[in-house]
Amino acid sequence: YYGSYVSVGANKQINKHLDLSAEYRMAFFDDGITYRYTLGGETNTKLNKKFSGSARLLFQNRVQDEYDPSLATESVIFWRVRGQLKYEASKKIDLYGSVEPIMAIGGNSFVDNWRNIIGVKYKITKKTKVDLYYMYRPDYGKRTYNRTFHVLGFNLSYRLKP
Repeated sequence: YYGSYVSVGANKQINKHLDLSAEYRMAFFDDGITYRYTLGGETNTKLNKKFSGSARLLFQNRVQDEYDPSLATESVIFWRVRGQLKYEASKKIDLYGSVEPIMAIGGNSFVDNWRNIIGVKYKITKKTKVDLYYMYRPDYGKRTYNRTFHVLGFNLSYRLKP
């Protein structure tokens, strides 16, 4: 167990190819609380009847507040670029894969970490989806060590508007 996350976000479709987004996330870890503020945009395009692609750019400010008062609060700004390919297997099931380098502005390494994801989304209702995915995430941005995460994830999303 590494921590628990609570996120609140909003997306606004500008036109059929462009969405803007904002998100606030609070993460509770063993050694402190992290706050993350995100702004970005995503462009989508249909490649044919079954395949679509997207590209996303995000800017994030992460503030890490340690429980230990002798440690300083850390703030880092990241920029992220994601490419994704999606296959519509049926009316209710989408299969997808994505790659996303995450770069810290002024970090130790050009790429701080890299997210490679494969997943399946299942549409429960018109407004509700469940997403099951696997993430392979090598992390290069630490001064003294590198590490790799293998994440099995579950996400339940609900849209206020269909």
